[in-house]
Amino acid sequence: RPAPGDQPYSTTDQAISMRSPTEKELWKAVCQLDEKLRLPLVLRYYHDLQISEIASLLRLSEGVIHARLDQAREKIAQL
Repeated sequence: RPAPGDQPYSTTDQAISMRSPTEKELWKAVCQLDEKLRLPLVLRYYHDLQISEIASLLRLSEGVIHARLDQAREKIAQL
């Protein structure tokens, strides 16, 4: 989870350089995802939102959020 004041959405070199090598690789992989997969992933794992909260924010069903999270994890594992 990002520290207070951290900018989890930033893809600038400065923001990336502040992370560990593993975190840098993971964040670069997250940034390569399509927005429809990236957004639920960031909300879930960087902002610790519940599936129901993400579904409400994105106006999608919880089932769609689960499916997109699964797809995002699969794509990251392939990168």
